Amino acid sequence: MTPSTPEPKDAAAAGNVTAARPQRVLACVCCSQRKIKCDRVFPCANCVRAGMECVRVAQQAHRRRRFPERELLGRIRYYESLLRQNGFSFHPLHMADYERGREREREQYQHVPLSDETHFSDARSDASSHKAIDFFHAIGSLSLDSEDEHDDDDGDGSNLMSVKNPWPEGYDHLLFFGTPLTDPNLHTLHPEQVHVFRLWQIYLDNVDPLLKVTHTPTVQSRIVDAIGDTGSISPTFHALMFSIYCVSVMSLSEDECFLFFNTSKDSLLSCYHFACQQALRNCRILQSNNLDSLTALYLYLVSVQAKTDPLSLSSSLAVAIRIAKRMKIHDESSLSSCDALEAETRRRLWWALTLFDHRTCEMSDFRDTSLAPTWDCKPPSSISDSDLRPGIKAPPAIHDKPTEALFAVVRSELADFLRHSAFHINFINPSLNSIVQPKAARQWPAAAEGDTFVTIEKTLEERRLALCNPETSLHFMTIWTMRSALARIRLLQYYSRQSASVATPTEAQRSAAISCALRMLEYDTKLRAHTLTRGFLWFVDMHLPAIAFNHVLNGLRNRPDEDWAGEAWDAMSANYEARTAVPSPDKHRNLVIWIPIVLHVWHLREALLERQNMPPAQVPRIVTLMREKARQMSSGGDFGIDGTPGDINNIDGFEMEMQMNWGSFAGAALVGCPELSDQPLMNADAGQFWTQTDWT
Repeated sequence: MTPSTPEPKDAAAAGNVTAARPQRVLACVCCSQRKIKCDRVFPCANCVRAGMECVRVAQQAHRRRRFPERELLGRIRYYESLLRQNGFSFHPLHMADYERGREREREQYQHVPLSDETHFSDARSDASSHKAIDFFHAIGSLSLDSEDEHDDDDGDGSNLMSVKNPWPEGYDHLLFFGTPLTDPNLHTLHPEQVHVFRLWQIYLDNVDPLLKVTHTPTVQSRIVDAIGDTGSISPTFHALMFSIYCVSVMSLSEDECFLFFNTSKDSLLSCYHFACQQALRNCRILQSNNLDSLTALYLYLVSVQAKTDPLSLSSSLAVAIRIAKRMKIHDESSLSSCDALEAETRRRLWWALTLFDHRTCEMSDFRDTSLAPTWDCKPPSSISDSDLRPGIKAPPAIHDKPTEALFAVVRSELADFLRHSAFHINFINPSLNSIVQPKAARQWPAAAEGDTFVTIEKTLEERRLALCNPETSLHFMTIWTMRSALARIRLLQYYSRQSASVATPTEAQRSAAISCALRMLEYDTKLRAHTLTRGFLWFVDMHLPAIAFNHVLNGLRNRPDEDWAGEAWDAMSANYEARTAVPSPDKHRNLVIWIPIVLHVWHLREALLERQNMPPAQVPRIVTLMREKARQMSSGGDFGIDGTPGDINNIDGFEMEMQMNWGSFAGAALVGCPELSDQPLMNADAGQFWTQTDWT
């Protein structure tokens, strides 16, 4: 493999080429010292004018770059030795060297006592059992052929690990989005500048306060620079900008899209989704380790979730989670080497991805959520974006008062408790209980096991929510979203205890569970109906309190005359009215599924009052509205749940048309902990019903 010596003719030809190449003329010594422009004619005008001697600068011959052959051969020999040690058969590069090496190896082992060899093997296995070794990093960091350490080559190309990916250029980048129909110029797909700024402002108002996956000052300055020359935008920033357009449009209503852009929402989303897909393909998202491209993928998935099957969305999110883990943004030890801005941005993105994946797993009836105690990324800190600046290593002081990251911080802190909770671990993977120490036991060691959640709830109320101003949209959203989440956790704990116990729940336990469900409905109604949260309704739509409806309807079905029945019907009526205030034809089929369930439960209450010879109760608003909706659907020829027109003028017949599995409805939905695959209420496709129902 030694390079052959060039022939004299070749050397002469090479010398002629070198001589023919014009050499660069440098400024003279005097002009260089005085830092003035030299005309590079000797003597130069400056030296003649000053009466000084004009001295040329001697040019140094360029050092020829050496081919690092010795190091390359050494590495190949080392890799061959690794293959031999692990029992792989292969053809050595140099058979003679291989045989000599085998002879030396046999001679060495002949002089090694068996006890020493055994001791070495035991020590090696003992060390490896306590330490995780990055095999490929260990290979790349090895220094072979130390005798070459002081060679005079400049080192370019001497590191074997800097060689490009050994896999050939294939179609990896097409695995995610398929083959493009066209090859568009992405810079032509950007909207006009005034619309770019409007979309950016919508993102800052409606999306960024809840997700906080971008650093506003940094991204804003980059957008200002980019829109002046869209042709020079990098592929990764193309993807980030288009993903921002996507989530911005997604957060608007149909009327707002016409008002701001004079275009329908679906048309805008189709355009920007297409552009974002092209940009993600161009930046090779499946191979990328760039934070902008991962952020763009996350925002793109958020923008498509409303019209994507949760099973498909869960699979796509698995790709994003794997990319994030490859970038090690889930590993706190890796984040410690980043500056404060990058580390905090990575933490925020990891938690946003994890929480989105957890919600999608709930909706797709899949327990293997990423919200597990198997990683150690800390929750985001309460730090203002203005305090985070590029290049600063030490993190800024954490604020006691709320910052613009309030929602992401509180949500992540509560999720951090949840992923270490026993009832959550029992649901996702019970085998983790043997290796996981509860988070609360480390943060609040004085709290008893039964009081842990009470302590956390009190801490969040006093440290976070009590400092919020309910007149501010973000603070209002944080208060009621977190209180709804706390009530949901209490309800899940109730399910967990009942699934592990054969005893019938007491009246106090039933009342506490119903109270949690009713609070969830009440808080969701506040979020839906208040004007402060108009820009955040896209997030509220993602978190329909299906578990609360499930629990309340189960309770009313089993005990129609409970004392809390009137309050429950009022709560469901208010929530239904809030969710149907802005009708959406796209989700009509989900509404069809709810009608027979609610009407059947109300029919049970009416039948009970009739048997008890009591006067009829006042019909709840939700029942009146659903009966009217059923008549409208029948007269308009709308399709039933099975996709065929049905005669639903007879409401009683319509209630029972679904052939509901009431045994499952009454029992199975109440047990089993659950991020509740939301147990089937009927023989229709109940899994999709519970996961996709949006009631709009």
